[in-house]
Amino acid sequence: PDNRIFISDEHLQKILVFNSDGGFINEWGCFGDDAGKLDTPSGLAINTEGNLIISDTYNHRIQMFSLEGSFIKTFGTYGCGDGELNMPWRLSFGPDSNIYVADWGNSRVSIFTQEGDFITSLGEVGTENAKFDHPADVVSDSNGHIYVCDWGNERVQVLDSKGEFLQLTMGESTLSP
Repeated sequence: PDNRIFISDEHLQKILVFNSDGGFINEWGCFGDDAGKLDTPSGLAINTEGNLIISDTYNHRIQMFSLEGSFIKTFGTYGCGDGELNMPWRLSFGPDSNIYVADWGNSRVSIFTQEGDFITSLGEVGTENAKFDHPADVVSDSNGHIYVCDWGNERVQVLDSKGEFLQLTMGESTLSP
């Protein structure tokens, strides 16, 4: 929106905002576990309503903010049940406007509505097709195909919109410096 670039800084526990030329505009956020505070914001995306959705990884939740940094709501709690998260890493929006979350600690993809209501989870821990070992990222295309960066299994898996396995690409995962 308005050509602003939003960056999640996992180490400073902040969201940084730049203009399209790379000029610094603003920063907001601080460390903590209260609503609106962050602990390792690792992924972000802007929804169709113009709100920033953030993976608050070590707080095991997703948070929603205005683009100016005002807290709106939080959803997801720590755990492994429906709607619960364990170290959500990256997230994205699908063509259906739902939020797709790489639920790293639960080795699955969790799907929520834009409002934060739980829909379903895809996958479970394992090495077989449509199973994951710590997925680090998830995106989908306009056809509804879901691409999961299956970090622990060193591959990218492609699933259909129902979570059925379509394709596999192998690679080599490494730790970031």
